[in-house]
Amino acid sequence: MPLFCRAAGKQPAGPPGRRARPRLEELEERWVPYAASGNAWPHPELITLSFVPDGTLMASGSGGSVYSNMFSKFNGRWAAAQWQAEVVKAAQVWAQYANINFDVVGDNGTTSGQGGYQQGDPGMGDLRISGYGFSSNYLALGYLPPPGNNYSVGGDIALNTNVAYNIGSTYDLQTVALHEIGHALGLLHSTLRTADMYPIYAGAFSELTTDDISGIRAIYGARQPDAREGLLGNDTFLTAYSLTSQINATTKAAQVGNLDITTTSDVDCFSFVAPAGSSGTMTVSVQSAGLSLLRPDLSVYDALGNMLAWNYASDTYDGSTVTLTVSGVSAGQTYYVQVMGADTTAFGTGKYALTVNLGTGAMPAVSLPNTLTANGAVLSGSGGLANFTGNLDTMAANAKVERLTNRLEQLWNNLSSHGSQQGATQPLPAPVLSALLNGDVSLSHLTRLLVQQLGGVSNLTLQDAAMITWFVWDAKKDGFSWY
Repeated sequence: MPLFCRAAGKQPAGPPGRRARPRLEELEERWVPYAASGNAWPHPELITLSFVPDGTLMASGSGGSVYSNMFSKFNGRWAAAQWQAEVVKAAQVWAQYANINFDVVGDNGTTSGQGGYQQGDPGMGDLRISGYGFSSNYLALGYLPPPGNNYSVGGDIALNTNVAYNIGSTYDLQTVALHEIGHALGLLHSTLRTADMYPIYAGAFSELTTDDISGIRAIYGARQPDAREGLLGNDTFLTAYSLTSQINATTKAAQVGNLDITTTSDVDCFSFVAPAGSSGTMTVSVQSAGLSLLRPDLSVYDALGNMLAWNYASDTYDGSTVTLTVSGVSAGQTYYVQVMGADTTAFGTGKYALTVNLGTGAMPAVSLPNTLTANGAVLSGSGGLANFTGNLDTMAANAKVERLTNRLEQLWNNLSSHGSQQGATQPLPAPVLSALLNGDVSLSHLTRLLVQQLGGVSNLTLQDAAMITWFVWDAKKDGFSWY
């Protein structure tokens, strides 16, 4: 799915008020700003992200081959860790508000779309971030997740390395990544001009808007507290979750997985009584590495609430493991462990596992999610229209075409004889997309194509006809011609 135009100017005002269209009030209620594609990752508990190495084949054809050159282009301007952090921050902003987690993994340079898995490939991320010089002026391109793209290309993002990206100003790299990752998670463009998912670049964004949050939660749900929270939560020592019964009698170790720091203000507290036969030293570890991008803050206290040890992860962008060692542990004594996010950024949320070891053996390994999902038996692919990013005159014209495309998508999915019966947002039918790609913006032709896809005029309801009439009226107001 493409990003958005580079045009940042205000667009013409929306449809007129009720006084001008008294019979179409219901339509306004049915029109939703964000748009979910109906695609979503099969294992949202862990979605991996990787940076494609230079020299990776991205595409080939009669015009030659195209290879990723993102590292050479971006490393010439910033340290690799700096520009990669902008992309990872964009991913984690989505995870902060939805029931998903990210992890950064390596990339073995497999040709684009040629991996054997749609998710969980051990050699690359589910979202592969690449870059090359486009033959057009698009800012970036991205692919929707499975099942729309049910092979390894799903979720992949390509940045146009001919664009003069910046950090914190136009064209802001994090903003571009934020928008494209929204597509990679299953969102289409929003019709709300203030949303991150609006198709036209309008300045730097580092947070999600209410519309974006509603959209991503419509797909994955809101981030959920873990089961150890209980009815009262485990935010204090008084309501701490007890680990005592989970300490192995032989190894003197206990491990609890699938824990979650759900918001930046969330605090998880645990308690345990040191068992007989303890070594006198305990090791406590919090691991988010391989589970999420959480930066954990870990502390250990005695029964009176005195802090015995404390440490935290600082400015990491790939998950962490924080470990504390406390000596002088006495059998029969109560101890408390407190876990929270190390800061109040998006990295202050995420999944983790807690391990407590009062014995002399090695720390037990944390089990990581198994998200391995093979490519579909019959490969399928879906995409979207590219958005132009040329000079001001062309940008203004293309912005109008983009608005027309968005209106058509909304219309297609709100027609009672199509969209409302499908249960998921559907892309525009191929004949309509083909007409738009060929520059055909005749309203009579486009609406005729839509009606043909619905089986003819006889299949239209009165409400359908009213919506089509409103679409034409609104588009003509924006300067498009009926003929």
